[in-house]
Amino acid sequence: MPKNSTVNANFSELLRSSTVNSDNFTIYKFACDGAEFPEDLTCYPEGGFNVYRQNAGQATTAIIRTYAPYLDPLTIYNPRLTAGIQDMYQNCFNPA
Repeated sequence: MPKNSTVNANFSELLRSSTVNSDNFTIYKFACDGAEFPEDLTCYPEGGFNVYRQNAGQATTAIIRTYAPYLDPLTIYNPRLTAGIQDMYQNCFNPA
């Protein structure tokens, strides 16, 4: 994965914007896997990240953008999406 990459999650329907946030959508180092959200701050990209969404017709793309120094190209990362993400009808996302 090249530096300054974004992580995208494509949904086939529109999402409630209030549920697309860092409480429900995050990224962390693969080596920290085990907890839903690792407590160790070194598990997350340095400089932090923000979460936003883009609508395209009747679909939504949720995007994580990391800050400097971006994602380390030698590190494997896991994105984590929770059931707190809801569509426009307040149906919860069912993580696989």
